[in-house]
Amino acid sequence: MLHLLKHPQYKERIVEEIREVVVRPKMAKGEGEWEPSSFLDLIDYDDISELGFYSQCFNESLRM
Repeated sequence: MLHLLKHPQYKERIVEEIREVVVRPKMAKGEGEWEPSSFLDLIDYDDISELGFYSQCFNESLRM
């Protein structure tokens, strides 16, 4: 979290990736409303494998 606060361009890239991979497809299917507080209700295990940049950032934070 600290690194994302220091580098907001990466945070924005992660948020956009989540919108593209998780939120927009679910909204197109009519599976609820998009609110940041309800994000965890939208994501499932299959979506996580498609979040490439998020996975890279997460793995890099573990490495550090």
